Amino acid sequence: MEKMKSGLTKEQLVKLYWDNELATTQIAQMYDISKGQVSLLAKEYGVALRGKSEASRLAIRKGRKPKPNNKKQQQISEIQDELSVMPDNAPTVTATVIAESYLRLSDSLNVIINELNKMNQIIKEGF
Repeated sequence: MEKMKSGLTKEQLVKLYWDNELATTQIAQMYDISKGQVSLLAKEYGVALRGKSEASRLAIRKGRKPKPNNKKQQQISEIQDELSVMPDNAPTVTATVIAESYLRLSDSLNVIINELNKMNQIIKEGF
């Protein structure tokens, strides 16, 4: 049986995570380790982890997370999911996520402005 300093074996991890459908956070609390350490153990053991969407759906189904009741809440929930799986270098990663989001928003706004300018030009020309 493989074992790390945490005492969490591969077999225990598979049973808790896949069979019992626990979240990495819950497993981390049980073994007094960080969520990141659980993820590292999973990687070391070759145990696949759920994707963000699958983890979010499971958390809603298990009652660990409220079901979003509108689109804005769902978007906020998805962003929170992304931020909640940050590694130990979270401030750097968070800054990167914010910067990337800003750039995507900026690009989207530029597209909108260009389309509005085209529409304005068409109106000025009288269709």
